[in-house]
Amino acid sequence: ISTSGATTGSGTRSGSIWSCRRTNGTGARPDTAIWYRPGTPPKAIRWVLVRDPDGERELQAFFCTDIDMDPAEILATLVRRWQVEVTFQELRAHLGLETQRQRSDAAIARTTPVLCGLYSLVCLWAEEVLTTNHPSYAAAWYEKTSFTFSDAIAAIRCELWLGNNLSRSPPHRESRIMQPDKIKRMHYTLCFAT
Repeated sequence: ISTSGATTGSGTRSGSIWSCRRTNGTGARPDTAIWYRPGTPPKAIRWVLVRDPDGERELQAFFCTDIDMDPAEILATLVRRWQVEVTFQELRAHLGLETQRQRSDAAIARTTPVLCGLYSLVCLWAEEVLTTNHPSYAAAWYEKTSFTFSDAIAAIRCELWLGNNLSRSPPHRESRIMQPDKIKRMHYTLCFAT
C-alpha cells in the first residue's frame, strides 16, 4: 500500500510499507463491514485484504476498528506492531523475560526494564561489533542476509571472550597446550552454542 493511497480499479498497489524489504507491488482491497459477536453490540470495522501478486504468500485480511483509517495506515500500524512483538519474543527466548522467579511485584517491576535495557544495549553494541570487525556466521545449509539477535549475542560474547578484556595472564606464556587458531575456532563455536 503506498502512502499516497492511489487506488486502481481492483484496489491499491505498492509494496514499500507492507513488505519492508521487497520492492514489488502488493495488491490490497479495503472495505468496511460490521463485526458482530453474541452478547456485544455490532461494531463497524475497516478491513484490508492483501494479496501477493507473485503468489508466494497466502491471501491475508487485516482489521481495524477505526473505519476512517487509510489502508496504508492500517498496514503500517501492523508492521510497527510486528517489530514490537518480535522484540518481546526475542526478550523471552534469549534473556528470560517471562521466567523471572521473583515473588514480589516490585522485584518484577525492577527486572523487566533492566532486561529491556539489556536488549537495547546488546543491539547497539552488536551493531558496532558486527559492522566493523566480526565475520558473519552462516551455517553450511543456508546463507544469512542479515544478523539476528542470537548473532548479536554471539558477537558480544566473541568480543568479550576473544579480546583481552578479561585476561589477567601475561600474553607470552612459555607453554601452549593448543594452537591459537584451534582456540579461536573453539571460542566461536561456544559463542554461538550457548
